[in-house]
Amino acid sequence: MRIPLPFPVSMQGVLDPCLLVSLKTPAEAVEHLIPPPLRLMTHDAGGERWAFWNVVVCRVERMRPLGVPRVFGVSYAHIAYRLMVETDTARGPMSGLYFIRSDADSSPIVTFGDPVSDFRFRRCRASGASDRSRVRSDVTSADARADLTIEASEGDEGTWDDGGLFASPQAMRRALKYRPVSMAPDATGRVLRLAEVFREESEWDEQPVRLEQWNATLFRSLGVPEPEPVLATRVARIDYRWRLGRTCRLFNRRPSGVSGSLAPACAGEQEGGPQHRYR
Repeated sequence: MRIPLPFPVSMQGVLDPCLLVSLKTPAEAVEHLIPPPLRLMTHDAGGERWAFWNVVVCRVERMRPLGVPRVFGVSYAHIAYRLMVETDTARGPMSGLYFIRSDADSSPIVTFGDPVSDFRFRRCRASGASDRSRVRSDVTSADARADLTIEASEGDEGTWDDGGLFASPQAMRRALKYRPVSMAPDATGRVLRLAEVFREESEWDEQPVRLEQWNATLFRSLGVPEPEPVLATRVARIDYRWRLGRTCRLFNRRPSGVSGSLAPACAGEQEGGPQHRYR
């Protein structure tokens, strides 16, 4: 059961190491996983409508409430499977990520983080190793539905194999740019719950890597086709801040060709506060 936060809460930590993998899948195969009024972000090519998974495999160091000393933080492995989505809010269109599942190797994170977020945490065991040129992670989920083996190494171009979906690597990276906000509608379908990410853009360093191994069992557990990796990157060590608890009113019935209403603003937003910058 989800417990609503009475006010937005900010958390801070460090990501290191962090891998991001984008995968393509036929849109009709995963549309049933997305609750309305969210919609899959899609790309038409070759007579097919494609949707995209965004998977993160990372280690979070010293996660804690903003302002709390680092020594009190919790470190854990976080593996998250998200679909790229969009919707119409009362202030206009919004795109982001919808979490299908997260796995974490920390009981406190699963026990206390799952009820107050839409990350859908499950318990796992995770091991791995990383150095400047290679990252490996082995994940065993407690329910045996989301085991994962991934290994990535530095390469001149990394993994880029979109099967002709995009005109160039640059076009692909623009289309698959990670949205630093996740979203989920509430039970009424009228309010959108947000989880937002903030970071120093000048410190963001994302480099392509080559996938040497990739074996994820979640897709078989969900009964959906195995998606195809099209892009893999490694993010250098970086300080991260998460904010949970802000909401937006959804605009559920926008007539065709009519732009969404721009008022009122999302609840919990502060004038002049940090803005999202999409990578």
